[in-house]
Amino acid sequence: MLKLDKVIPLLVFLGCSCGALLADTVTITSSKDNTLYEDPLGGISNGVGYYMFAGKTGSSVLRRALIEFDIAGNVPAGATINSVSLTLN
Repeated sequence: MLKLDKVIPLLVFLGCSCGALLADTVTITSSKDNTLYEDPLGGISNGVGYYMFAGKTGSSVLRRALIEFDIAGNVPAGATINSVSLTLN
């Protein structure tokens, strides 16, 4: 005979794992971002600012944006990813 304290954790585990397997869409926000500013020594960046920049400025200085996403921590192992979209504001 199963005790109630052993059944409830099992049901919670099964409920959580089944929901993850049936998910059609996973939304992942970025875990890190940074702007790299063109510099001969490569030492200028801004990872703590409110904004991210990419492209060429009016004075032809280049800026590159870097974004990191924790895919492995948010998508179940063995899952098939059929499409990805990126939305920036």
